[in-house]
Amino acid sequence: MDKNTLVYNFFSSIHYLFLKLKHMAPAIFFLVFLTVLLNSNSVFGEGLVASVETPVTIKYDGKTKNLVVTQNTIGGAIEQARLSLGQFDITDPPSGTLLTGQKQSITIVRALPVLISDNNQEHLAYSAYTNENDILKQLNIVIYPEDRVSSNLIMDPADENAAGQKVSIERAPVYKIKVDGGEQIIRSWGKTIGEVLNGKVSLGKLDIVEPGVSSSSYEVQAISITRINVAEVNETVTIPFTTEARKDYNLYKGQTRVLNEGENGQKQQTIRITYQNGIEISRVVLSSETTKAAINEVISQGVKPYNAGMWWDTLVKAAAIWGIDPVGMYNVMICESNGNPYSGGYYKGLYQYNPDTWSGASNAYPGGGFRGALITDGTAQIYVTAWKVSTSGWGAWGCKP
Repeated sequence: MDKNTLVYNFFSSIHYLFLKLKHMAPAIFFLVFLTVLLNSNSVFGEGLVASVETPVTIKYDGKTKNLVVTQNTIGGAIEQARLSLGQFDITDPPSGTLLTGQKQSITIVRALPVLISDNNQEHLAYSAYTNENDILKQLNIVIYPEDRVSSNLIMDPADENAAGQKVSIERAPVYKIKVDGGEQIIRSWGKTIGEVLNGKVSLGKLDIVEPGVSSSSYEVQAISITRINVAEVNETVTIPFTTEARKDYNLYKGQTRVLNEGENGQKQQTIRITYQNGIEISRVVLSSETTKAAINEVISQGVKPYNAGMWWDTLVKAAAIWGIDPVGMYNVMICESNGNPYSGGYYKGLYQYNPDTWSGASNAYPGGGFRGALITDGTAQIYVTAWKVSTSGWGAWGCKP
């Protein structure tokens, strides 16, 4: 490449760079300008606002001070004027008020002594306010709507002989109310329990209040309210069927047979239910009407011993005639002779009679049906014994049913 070509290329490059910079110049200028502004806080900091000059007149401690400030708030202006504010001093307008460049008058109100009497407990404080509510708010003293607040000028906050202000607070009596499963705090000047609760806690007609609503509230600290609610409800009540068991001398012991299926009935009832604090404590049936009668179940219940033997039917018939239990007769018979009519020696037969006793008993049997019957006649002994037991019990036998 010759010398002329090199020179041409060099100047062409310079010209191209110049054109590029020419198009980028506005952007570069803006970046430089923005950097300067950021570093000077003139936009994003306080520089722009602080640079506004505001003429102010500050009145304080009986004096007046005029100056031009560059701060943007009342508080900043007072600081620039090298004036100090006490903890409870205030400014009018408030210290946070913005300055806009227009002439501004500022008054510094110095805090004065204030005697606070809180339920006769006195302490000295300071406030620049004159309204009692503003004073108490500035001093962070909590006042409830029921409390009574008043103020008056005094001579001395300590002994009421010097200039100052006294703010008196009468605290409303406080009551703890136990109600609805919890506890409420109530403040009231009511002279009775009813007046204390009035407008604070709603009472039902049946609610129980302790102490009573007409009682004096003097020296009372706790009040208990028991909620009593009464409701009348209609209910459908099931009438359960009962089971009637009838002895069946033909079924063995432990066996049963249903003679009649049972079925539940129904009745409609009106019931008064009383609730105490939401818990049911009583219910009274006011009316009841059966809409469907219950049908009782009847079952046949076997009583026949499994080893009843040949005498069982006779025992059942004899017992039925004389109204006694055949099972008891069976038990005594087994105990006395094990069902053997020839068992025994002097005492003989199913129920072990001696000859004289048997002769007298068999001959005396009503109707004479067994007069002269042998002592070993099992049927005779069963009927005669059933008759004797029906009149005088089992006392003559050593075995019992």
